[in-house]
Amino acid sequence: MPPINFAGVLSFILLNLAIGYYITRKTAKFIDKVSVKRQKFFKRASALLITLSMLLFPASFIARNLQADAWLTVILFYASSLWFVWMMSMLIVFIPADVVNQFYHAAKWMVSKRRRKSASAAASEATLQQTSQTETFNPSRRNFLIGATAVGFAVPNIITAYSLFNNRMDYRINRMTMHFPNLPAELRGLKIAQVSDIHSGIYMSQRQMEGITEAVNAMQPDLITLTGDFVAGAKSEVAPFVQGFHNLKSTYGTFSCAGNHDEWLGMDLISEAMQQHDLGLLRNETKVLNIDGASLNVIGIDYTRGNESFLTSALESSAHEGFNLLLCHHPEFFPVAKSNHIDLMLAGHTHGGQIALDVAGVSVY
Repeated sequence: MPPINFAGVLSFILLNLAIGYYITRKTAKFIDKVSVKRQKFFKRASALLITLSMLLFPASFIARNLQADAWLTVILFYASSLWFVWMMSMLIVFIPADVVNQFYHAAKWMVSKRRRKSASAAASEATLQQTSQTETFNPSRRNFLIGATAVGFAVPNIITAYSLFNNRMDYRINRMTMHFPNLPAELRGLKIAQVSDIHSGIYMSQRQMEGITEAVNAMQPDLITLTGDFVAGAKSEVAPFVQGFHNLKSTYGTFSCAGNHDEWLGMDLISEAMQQHDLGLLRNETKVLNIDGASLNVIGIDYTRGNESFLTSALESSAHEGFNLLLCHHPEFFPVAKSNHIDLMLAGHTHGGQIALDVAGVSVY
């Protein structure tokens, strides 16, 4: 387990408190608008429910690391995942709406101020009172606000349900043809299969991993790469992973590099299991493949956190004139790889994300 970044932890806690407060306030305003009976009760109940929901994510993390019962871990994981998707969807809906609303009221205030200046004080006051009364007692406006708020609460539920049922098993194989000016003729047409961020355990069962193995083998690749985060964080997840992928077949073998989740669990345990099942874990080292007389340097490094020495150490055993293929879990290492004459780097980590923000030492994608 890496050292704790206290600034990052504090930022995470403060951010969660701010989000929880914001959602609680929006819920309370919605309850005010719908004019339900026992408003105070519903406000307190919703605040309690939101507070408990905000605790689901840390509870899930603690349960996994304490090796809690499988059923408890599964329940906490899916509950926290559903809450996270719903919460983020709600923020995406309401924050832009609030920003637009603030601009609208600011513009309305400026227009009202100009009108007051051009009219007499008495007439302006009468007009203002009449407008205020119309807005206060206009039932159509009230119904519109209730409907708009209800839609705002409904949209996150729709997005959450769609994400859960449509995307959970939506596996896709992306095929790319890449061109390199310095690629040796002997390596042209080389087919490389990459599998990344499996997170064995709650999200991915052994049977599902075996299905991925079958799909990869069906492509008849020349080389297979596993680019980290084999597990989510529990020791019990290691065996299903190595058993699920030990039947991978390719011309020149399977090679892999570790991710941050693997490091958190313990590299000794991961390394031993990967070695026993011929999954080619490369730890700051290079495996030189001779393919029809051309050298292919398959380089694998641990989760670096920007530590360039891992790559420097690995390159010491590479073939000088070989084509350099780097396996590195996190994509923000690309600039370092380029400066060290890496021809192709395969990474994972972002689960499809492309932009990373560094907040108090914590990367947010």
